Amino acid sequence: MAGDELAVSTLAEALLEQLRKPPFFVVLSGLRPTKGRALVSALMRAIAATPPVTAPLDRSGRLRLSFARVHLDPSKTAAAEGRSNTSYSRTNGPLALHTDSSYRESPHELIAFQMVRSACWGGETLIATGREVIESLDEEHRRSLRRPVFPLGKTKRAVLEQTGSSVTLRYYRAQLEASSRSSAPLDGPEDAALRALDASLSLEAFQYRFPLASGEVVFINNRRALHGRAAFPADSDRLLLRYRINAGCLAV
Repeated sequence: MAGDELAVSTLAEALLEQLRKPPFFVVLSGLRPTKGRALVSALMRAIAATPPVTAPLDRSGRLRLSFARVHLDPSKTAAAEGRSNTSYSRTNGPLALHTDSSYRESPHELIAFQMVRSACWGGETLIATGREVIESLDEEHRRSLRRPVFPLGKTKRAVLEQTGSSVTLRYYRAQLEASSRSSAPLDGPEDAALRALDASLSLEAFQYRFPLASGEVVFINNRRALHGRAAFPADSDRLLLRYRINAGCLAV
């Protein structure tokens, strides 16, 4: 194995070890700010290549990796009003704690955010460990959240799911509300459970809050931690790169 490949493999193993245990995220520091994608892409694929492998292959025969540049786009602000999609990430407003890919049959287990240019102020990253939030709920609310009745995308799904030996989450309240407009609104115990979940997520005791500096990368176990973002100035040139990949090794 070449030197660079060995270094990536060694670092990927260390990242995976941290992502499998609380708080289910890790920040990689000490890198110079760059728009280059090679290192983070290689680390994402190296982690996802750990058995069991669930990521499909792309046209080049590599594990398929989703990528997006996330920057301020004023045209998205109006589009995001009253509904939910990726338009929200391209505004300067706060993003509530959520998991990515909540609408997918198999949500991406691993996501990463590579900060190219941080905001001059604000824009802090927020992360909450799902297990702590779930344990704060009473059993009735947990039972309601396990029912596959929540409209996430075109299919009704459970917010809490059994994955391997652990309970995982798929939750994006704004997306859920957008999907609910085309179906019967949630009420009764399901609505009460969502309100209880939101109340727990709003507590600072369950939140990690930190600035992601230019050049830093945060890797997140997307099925066991929720992430969000604080607001930042409307004239900011903040730029980050977002990566997502299926990684069955994080689901066991």
